[in-house]
Amino acid sequence: GKPMQSPPLLEALAHDPVLSKTKLIAEAWDAAGLYQVGSFPAPDKWAEWNGHFRDCVRNFIRSDASAGPELINRIQGSPDMYKNRKEPSTINFVTCHDGFTLNDLVSYNEKHNDANGEAGRDGNSHNSSWNSGVEGATNDPVIEALRNRRINLRSMMNGPLSQSMREKGLAYRVIFGVEWPRLMELAQEIGKDHQLAQDLWKEDIRECRLLAGLVQPVETFYPEIADIWVESMHYPEEAQYTVLSLFQHLPYASQKAFEWVASSDEIRQLCGFLLLARLFMRGNPLMRQSEVEYLDQASAALGAKSLAVRKAAYDSLLKYSLVGAEQAAMVDKVLRSLEDTAD
Repeated sequence: GKPMQSPPLLEALAHDPVLSKTKLIAEAWDAAGLYQVGSFPAPDKWAEWNGHFRDCVRNFIRSDASAGPELINRIQGSPDMYKNRKEPSTINFVTCHDGFTLNDLVSYNEKHNDANGEAGRDGNSHNSSWNSGVEGATNDPVIEALRNRRINLRSMMNGPLSQSMREKGLAYRVIFGVEWPRLMELAQEIGKDHQLAQDLWKEDIRECRLLAGLVQPVETFYPEIADIWVESMHYPEEAQYTVLSLFQHLPYASQKAFEWVASSDEIRQLCGFLLLARLFMRGNPLMRQSEVEYLDQASAALGAKSLAVRKAAYDSLLKYSLVGAEQAAMVDKVLRSLEDTAD
């Protein structure tokens, strides 16, 4: 037969004097293939488990870039499906009482219902999961740590992605929308872990990268690794937080800062000036030769195409001017020279 437009039972439940005052939620699909997500009867009384949200978020979290455009609709309440509803109708979820658990999503690429004798023929095979590098249980502490971090980040997802991130144009493969203070709390729970930090950085996920800088031990972060990290950065935010949490504490920070500001690469320059600003905040003046080199580089960077580089260079000059009266006079001279050139 065909599905009824207004099934009497659903209508009776929706208008029952007691039940109508409760939250009625439908799992709008069945084993026979009926799928009514977005079109369930009595739409203004029943909310629906949004399977489209589940699948889209799972795909996006496992780094499927094609899920990006759809995600915009899903995190806004799926207006493409529910725009004509009087009441909010979508129930957004990623895991539920059946199917893959949250741990399964980070541990398996395929379902393994072996104990029931069905040889994997039962259940849905479309689970949009990623096993983090090993299928199933493992004794590898790095894989287990990575899985736990991914679970924790999912647990921290705070609804719609941060508007500030969208305004900054960030396009990591994945953004969870977890705020910096919460990442700092998570880093404190984890402690310092070199291998985990390296694996987190490779993830190209916003929170994983910011977390990597927090858990990376200074003593095992060699200069060549610093160059690799900077080379793989895409956005100013990565540079800002990594300088804050890690780079400024490195014993070779000053050397790297001067190398980076002399580069023609925008991200390297940005890291260099951000790092110098942090170092200047300690109140230590530069040696004469280094000072001349820095002021020349900063002066040139104030005319850079990148707004982030210009801002970082200017901020570093301001920080250097606070080191002492002599340094303030040098910075003032540089800025006046630029004003005269502009005139």
